[in-house]
Amino acid sequence: MYFTSAMKYTRLPPSATLSRKEPRSKNIYLRALSDFYTKVASNSSVLAIKKISKRLKMSKSDRQPVKISKIVSEIGESKDKVAVVVAKVLDDDEVMVIPAVKVVALQWSKGVKEKIERYGGTIGTLDQLFELCPNMDDICLVSTNKFSRRSAKFWGPAPGEKGSTTYPRANQKCHNREKRIMMRGRKSQHLKRQVVNKAT
Repeated sequence: MYFTSAMKYTRLPPSATLSRKEPRSKNIYLRALSDFYTKVASNSSVLAIKKISKRLKMSKSDRQPVKISKIVSEIGESKDKVAVVVAKVLDDDEVMVIPAVKVVALQWSKGVKEKIERYGGTIGTLDQLFELCPNMDDICLVSTNKFSRRSAKFWGPAPGEKGSTTYPRANQKCHNREKRIMMRGRKSQHLKRQVVNKAT
């Protein structure tokens, strides 16, 4: 195919054109859940079911753990709402007392299960969603921002590039370790000084 001057070829990013058909994990339980929700989503018009199906195919780094305090702040004391977390639910020591909440999650810690059941709540797996929540309008999807992690400061363009705010991955903690470079538009002047210093 030949492109004329009027036709401009623009390459779209892979995230805009490609989507996962199945999870890359070899976990049998996760694959079975993904197949089940894919079939349900194809025969349903509920947007929440389609979102759950998509999140089950995401990588583990995109499915960040959710604290119980986040779930409580999202649904409050509503007894009809069911919090759906397509990730692991963790306990939060800052929240000692929680209302009776209904939670459906992929995984959970031992401490958060004891806390939810102690205060009259229920927690179940994603295949029990239709038993705990007959009305799909009561579903409340809860997730956290993956860039709020401590390791997110190492993601992005390489340290030293123009406009980069990424931290270098330096394991050595000594005096002459690799440091974070922040040029902020002074890169050309900085390079000129280096050339002059080397010449002299």
